[in-house]
This record gives sequence, C-alpha cells and structure tokens, in this order.
Amino acid sequence: MKRDRLPPLWSCPKCGAKFVSANMWHSCGRYRLEDLFATSEPHVFKMFQKFQRMVESCGPVTMIPQKTRVVFMVRMRFAGATVRKTNLRVGLILERKLPDDPRIEKIETFGSHSHGH
Repeated sequence: MKRDRLPPLWSCPKCGAKFVSANMWHSCGRYRLEDLFATSEPHVFKMFQKFQRMVESCGPVTMIPQKTRVVFMVRMRFAGATVRKTNLRVGLILERKLPDDPRIEKIETFGSHSHGH
C-alpha cells in the first residue's frame, strides 16, 4: 500500500491525540515537556535533546509529551523516552531485532516486522 493511500489518522475529540484506529484507549491530557523534566537532573534534559535530534534526523515527526514519557510519531508512536531523576530510558520500534546488547533491557515482538527495543 502506498503511503499516500493510507487513511487519515483518527483524532480524539477530547484531547486531539491522533491514532491509526478510531476510539483507541488512551488517557486524555495535554502535557508540557518542561513538567516531565522538572525533577530530573539537568544532564537528563541534555541527553533527551540528543535523542530528539537523532529521531528528528530520520524525517518529519511529531513529538508528544505525555504524563510519564515523551513519544515521537509519524503514523504510529515509534520512539519514546521515559524521564527519570538521573537518567533517560528510551525505546524504539524497529522492523528488525537488534543483536544482543547489554544496553537493551528487552525486545518485544508485536508482529513479523515490529520489534520494540
């Protein structure tokens, strides 16, 4: 299926969040990036900025701050970061599994071409 033939994303009428499928469960809310980093050490935000630049270098994406994390999406949420006081935990959805690496806590397979790291 060509990209230009994909159906438009569904928007939640309450919060405006966009999803591939209509009426997907989510917790409605609008959050600010600043609030996520309010209690973390300054170097954590700098790490996030590097991660953000890396993700954005792949092409046009939308960054969405959520209650406990920040996600990046095109049609689906494919990258994210959970903010901790002293570190940043990142996740990526990739088409292939990455090889074993001590930096990867776990890999979840969601389909033949969708692997969460």
